[in-house]
Amino acid sequence: MLASYRVRLPIPNGQTAGGWRGRASELGFVQAIPDSVPKPMLQVADVQQQLLCGETSIMRQIVIRFLCLCAVSWSLQIPELTADEDRGSPGQQVKITSLDSIRPADINVSLIPRLPTVNVAVYLAETADQPHGYATAHANLVASFVEARRIFARAGINLKLEFVRRVQVPESWLEVQANAVTGIPAPLDLNAYLGYRKAKWTLTKRARHIFERIIERAPENHRTIYLLYLNEVRMAYFDRTDSQQPMIKSIPTGGLSLPAYLFESRIPQRIRGVITLCKQSGRHGRTIAHELGHKLINVSHEYGEIHPQFEVRGEGGLMLYGKGTEIPSGIEGRWHRERLHQSPFLYHLNQSGDRVWNPDYKEHGHYYDPLYGKHVVRFGVMTDECHSEHSEVQTKTPALAPLAPAYCSEVPPGFREQFDVGLSE
Repeated sequence: MLASYRVRLPIPNGQTAGGWRGRASELGFVQAIPDSVPKPMLQVADVQQQLLCGETSIMRQIVIRFLCLCAVSWSLQIPELTADEDRGSPGQQVKITSLDSIRPADINVSLIPRLPTVNVAVYLAETADQPHGYATAHANLVASFVEARRIFARAGINLKLEFVRRVQVPESWLEVQANAVTGIPAPLDLNAYLGYRKAKWTLTKRARHIFERIIERAPENHRTIYLLYLNEVRMAYFDRTDSQQPMIKSIPTGGLSLPAYLFESRIPQRIRGVITLCKQSGRHGRTIAHELGHKLINVSHEYGEIHPQFEVRGEGGLMLYGKGTEIPSGIEGRWHRERLHQSPFLYHLNQSGDRVWNPDYKEHGHYYDPLYGKHVVRFGVMTDECHSEHSEVQTKTPALAPLAPAYCSEVPPGFREQFDVGLSE
């Protein structure tokens, strides 16, 4: 019996399909596009991998299938830093100034005493010729932050504004591919959070360079949330629309939280608090709060009996797409409020006025990190392969909702279908 699996591989700039055929052949692919046609980086070649299910051993089939999935992962080609970016030439310098029209002291005067606090800083990326929209419409930016602060205050958390700064950057920095997917897609019935660990999201070299250049060095970088406003930030993920044809896609986002449950140690400690937002005008306090929820609660899109999903809309919960702002507690609320109060980004002031920080992650911040103790939800197929030794293993919920990839971005409904493998920078 012949079983076919179809994947797509982008052809790197300057290579021909013939050169790419060799790699496909090494991975067990037996059909490729003709040698004669050179392909730009974003053009896609289709190759077909064939498994002779009735004539090969089960172990050989497993190995070949694994290589097929690896090929899907390896296929997303990330542009390298330019020479100017790598050495920080004069044309790649940044200029940072305070937005004097926003006074954090005036905004922070209404903070609630004795509540645990999160420090939040804001960078508005712009060019000399194209000021950021909020540089002049600062009232909407303030209103958005205040709205987000109210949402978290109801859950017993202060959001303290540290500063708002304008940062002039090269125009090319305003659009960036944030992540690469370096792992493999997980079986659909596997617990979603364990599946995220298999996908192994990591920052692209270029995103890391841009974030590190913009975020100024400070002793508490790794404990501070940075809202970084850019023009376009793209997110790569495994698309599982067709369960037999997992594909890496890249889509633009309105907000991207880069949370620990996806990146773990694959984001530098100093910039682990970065959240990107692609807004130039209007009020978006709920979006800020939603992305902060991903970072601070360290969960995907979920609420109540709704397991993590990529695009799920509903009423009530902050972590769903919609208008809800609730951060629920208890097992019925999937421990969201309890996990929030355990976040390493929180501190309280002791009697001397010194900051006392929450404990940090014990295993880089995956969903089942021992830091959270019992404040986790077990669902789907659980294995001992991808999570803490403290977790239960080999369990399965009797009634499992369909598990779709669940990632942390504000993506317009149906937007992902418009894009295929590849990056645009």
